[in-house]
Amino acid sequence: MKKSLFLLALLAGLQHLSSAQSTQPSAAAPTYQASGETHTHPSPHGGVVHTADTYHIEAVQQGQLLAVYLFDGKMQPLSNQQVTGTALLDRGGQPNFLTLAPAGSDRLQAVLPKGAAPVAVTVQLKRDGQSLSARFESLHVAPTQEAPAAYVCPMHPSETSATPGSCPKCHMALRKRS
Repeated sequence: MKKSLFLLALLAGLQHLSSAQSTQPSAAAPTYQASGETHTHPSPHGGVVHTADTYHIEAVQQGQLLAVYLFDGKMQPLSNQQVTGTALLDRGGQPNFLTLAPAGSDRLQAVLPKGAAPVAVTVQLKRDGQSLSARFESLHVAPTQEAPAAYVCPMHPSETSATPGSCPKCHMALRKRS
């Protein structure tokens, strides 16, 4: 009899602990922002603009020159002082690292190697000890051309389509870019 009372008390205590834990307010869930874009930004220099943390990075290819501009969250240009960077060029299996050097007062730039145009460029910047990066799949956008309505996968931002559908990687419904 003592054993059954002991077990009953133990079970009641465990049940009380589990219900007490479930009624306690949980800590706020962390929020995450996907690395890809689901909205567009104006392109002050005719390049492509991506978000990196609270900043925006614009990459522009002009012939053999790669220019990179850094903007704050409201698309105001920032000085290139205290900014260093590199660009990783993906040329279809041939990666090249370029050092971005300050040019003028508001940009970093590098000379692209001769040969095939890069398939993608990953820009890595460091400003006041904070690391920023953005991957550009294409650098050729006309300055006055408005981006067409496109659909993008929320899990795989590189998967886009001009029409609604599903992602070929995860089969999630594509969302319209705003």
